[in-house]
Amino acid sequence: LGGDEAIPPDLTGDAEWLPALALRGEGLFLTLDEVTLGAWEGQPELRRRAEVFRQRYEGYPIHASARTVCVSPRFLMLHTLAHCLIRRLEAEGGYPAASLRERVYCDTGSSPMAGILVYVAVPDLIGSLGGLVELAEPKRFLRHLARAFKVAEWCSLDPICAGHSGQGPGQLNGAACQACALVPEPSCQYGNVLLDRIFIKGDPERNISGLLDNVQVSK
Repeated sequence: LGGDEAIPPDLTGDAEWLPALALRGEGLFLTLDEVTLGAWEGQPELRRRAEVFRQRYEGYPIHASARTVCVSPRFLMLHTLAHCLIRRLEAEGGYPAASLRERVYCDTGSSPMAGILVYVAVPDLIGSLGGLVELAEPKRFLRHLARAFKVAEWCSLDPICAGHSGQGPGQLNGAACQACALVPEPSCQYGNVLLDRIFIKGDPERNISGLLDNVQVSK
């Protein structure tokens, strides 16, 4: 409030004010091409793999009101890519991963969406220094994005990590572990589950092509 007046605590819930916290923030946002995604999403084995995770998620013991995710190949890919990007921004951008946040925009309905927002929102000056804005400059960002795909391509625990069909809470992760795709808990709005690098890099043994393979086809 900026004044000398003492504000008594609202013990009865009758006050006409709410506590507030001013945050400083910046971020970078990317969207993926719908034509490329349409070709990639049509793979039968990819859809079957996503259906396994959807059933596990539906059977996971959390309250129904907390189920905000429609598990699909698109969501699993976007969520995993967001984590890989956060890890690269931490390694090369100077941001601690715990200060970064993700937001996934995903819909396959009449108004399809496929977007990722990586942002920082904190009460100190780290959220207003322009670091993420600078990294969003096309030449820099494409380099970081390419390296994020490299993170998805190979893990130091492969082939064990890549071979997993289920790990983590409720077996809600596939090829995703501390060495490749997991991030600090504050960074993930989904509790570090529903991650699988197979939805980015593909798996020839399972007859699943990678996302970038379809980018090349679409051109």
